[in-house]
Amino acid sequence: FPLAAAASGRIDPAGINGSLVLSGAGLPDEGIDRFNELAGGKEMRVVILRADAGKSAEQLATRIRRRCEEKDLPAPVLAASGPDQDVGKTIAVINRATGVWLLGQDGEAIRDGLASPGLRASVSTVMNRGGVVGGCGVGCPAFAVDGLSLLPGAVIAVHDGEVDEASQLDE
Repeated sequence: FPLAAAASGRIDPAGINGSLVLSGAGLPDEGIDRFNELAGGKEMRVVILRADAGKSAEQLATRIRRRCEEKDLPAPVLAASGPDQDVGKTIAVINRATGVWLLGQDGEAIRDGLASPGLRASVSTVMNRGGVVGGCGVGCPAFAVDGLSLLPGAVIAVHDGEVDEASQLDE
């Protein structure tokens, strides 16, 4: 399974300014609700940043939008990242956000989608100014590597099925 180790650095002992919401592939409604609360509730400005066009990322984006509608919250803005996208426009949208979901089902596409240093910096800035950043499943390792470094010193492992934890720890 994919494994990501964070870039050098440590979490500030005074704490992290914002919040980070990470989930396995099955993000529960309570996770979406907590993210929305941390993003400002009725005043939130959330961006769903899709790093690939995979079906599971599309389904999750739809679930997040529906949950916001059910709770009478502002609809998230959909944005895409990747080599064919207007990075400047995406950065401008993220710079106004109080929360960013990073979604994708292809870890390599997520890394490629975050290739722009400006895009990585804008996502990091959301959390650094007290906002929230969230992700699910294979998108989670992006939080520790590739200059995003929202979890300095962390190791994030993603798997597609059952894992024998004891054997994984021995490696």
